[in-house]
Amino acid sequence: MLSHDLIEGAYARAGLASDIEVIEDYPSHYSAFNRRKHRWLRGDWQIAEWLRSRVPDESEARVANPISLVSRWKILDNLRRSLVEPATLLLLLSAGWRLAKVRYAGRWPRFLILVIPSWFELAFALVRAIAERKMPIAREAATAFCAANFYVLLTLIFLAHQTLLSLDAVARALVRAT
Repeated sequence: MLSHDLIEGAYARAGLASDIEVIEDYPSHYSAFNRRKHRWLRGDWQIAEWLRSRVPDESEARVANPISLVSRWKILDNLRRSLVEPATLLLLLSAGWRLAKVRYAGRWPRFLILVIPSWFELAFALVRAIAERKMPIAREAATAFCAANFYVLLTLIFLAHQTLLSLDAVARALVRAT
């Protein structure tokens, strides 16, 4: 069983120690990032059983689930986040498949869902820069716009691999849990 702070806090009632500072470096390379992500995703799916109304106690007997509804919601949200890449790839593949079959190009803008937030952020920042008459706001907005679109490009480049990584982690956790 991988250590998981969500269960440790919700079930084991681990307390908050605010005077301790833990600093974990960002992975130094892509493969280190993938190993850490895979480990975290397996941990998220290992505790999926805690969404049920009855869970095993120390003696493996089934008892009423003692964790709060909020903690269950956090577990469910972790599971949802672990499926974002597969869902995104499925959405993009289904849009591409339809694009090949459709005569009207107006149906393909599902791809735009990835860049629209950065466009709105740029538009709002430019309006703010004009209203306040401050050019640095516009320069920062343009820089953030370029960075956000570059991030979207990287997301698309690595999407298939990240999808496989996520699905592998989910499958391994579920198989090992049975």
